Amino acid sequence: MSATRLPSVDIGIPCYDYGRYLADAVAHALDQDGVRVRILIVDDASTDDTESIGRTLAASDERVRYLRHPVNLGPTATFNDAVRWASAEYFALVSADDLLAPGALARAADVMERRPEVGLVYGEAVDFVDAPDRSSIGDPVVERFSNGEEWLTRRCVEATNTIRSPEAVVRTRVQHHVGGYEQSLPHTHDFHVWLKVAAVSDVVRLGGPVHAWYRVHGDNLSIRQIDGLETELRHRHAALSLFFAEGWVPESLGADLRQASGDRLAALAIDGANRLLDTSGSSTAADDLVAFAAEVGQPGRFACSMYGLRRRSGRWWHRSGAAISSRVVRRLRSEIAWRRWRRLPD
Repeated sequence: MSATRLPSVDIGIPCYDYGRYLADAVAHALDQDGVRVRILIVDDASTDDTESIGRTLAASDERVRYLRHPVNLGPTATFNDAVRWASAEYFALVSADDLLAPGALARAADVMERRPEVGLVYGEAVDFVDAPDRSSIGDPVVERFSNGEEWLTRRCVEATNTIRSPEAVVRTRVQHHVGGYEQSLPHTHDFHVWLKVAAVSDVVRLGGPVHAWYRVHGDNLSIRQIDGLETELRHRHAALSLFFAEGWVPESLGADLRQASGDRLAALAIDGANRLLDTSGSSTAADDLVAFAAEVGQPGRFACSMYGLRRRSGRWWHRSGAAISSRVVRRLRSEIAWRRWRRLPD
């Protein structure tokens, strides 16, 4: 990074009824050394005190702008206002209830200044409830580079989004090239964006110091907590399907990745169905998961697993020793798979 020129970063802060968090989010975004920042607060017609707080913040610092929707347009429209506004070299989208860690933007910008082929840099987002854990701020930075195809392949094979948004910084021209957030994907619009970015550029994950803090509270529960695993998996499938349909990767690669992601989602659905039967014995939600697995997995590949699930429909099975041993085996397999996944760079 040049000693005489500071990279520029535009930060969009979407807000709906998060006025109680807004000033803290803006303060953490402004307090970023080594970069020039601008902030756009996009208020999606909040009904709390967001408007008065946002206007006060904008009036007190020329780097802050405030935009209010006259009516509620929803998250994706709010995000896309920030995307269209961005004109700096780099762009970040940070929800009003989340916080950027000190130095996060400078670390990301430094990578992209040195590596013009990189379009996405992200670090670690740590959950917090009341006060963020700042213990890792001074840790050494570990830079993990992936070419776009490698990173994209991992995400499709795992069918999992590993970025929650506040920890991500995108090269603005790349963001504009791939477009904004898709309204038809209410819960996986960000996953869709990361896939598109990886299709046209390389990716770096920064280990070490925390990059952002993700606030956990009752208003931002995951889709799984609200509507269940089947709904979550369907939303993931929708993001992946749209990505492949849009033709961001050659058909020869896309066909393989499409099938791999479908098989992974099917496996997750079958595992979820088994867990439901282990814990509650209820077959309705498990049946829905099995039906989803049949939709997205390769025909015949999961036939044995589905047959096993059908055999478990009676309560006698749960009282048997076979059920107990099966639970233990599945738990061990899940833990082994999790540990293997953690060793892979994201």
